[in-house]
Amino acid sequence: MHKGERIRRQVMGNEFVDRALDAESDFAMPLQSYIIPISINI
Repeated sequence: MHKGERIRRQVMGNEFVDRALDAESDFAMPLQSYIIPISINI
């Protein structure tokens, strides 16, 4: 688990993050991987 995901889980909770990750498509995953670290300044 990278730092961005740890912070996301602390803020949003494990259930929310697990559900969001399960729903990600192959199209959206690279975008999420790019945006999340930028949005939380890591």
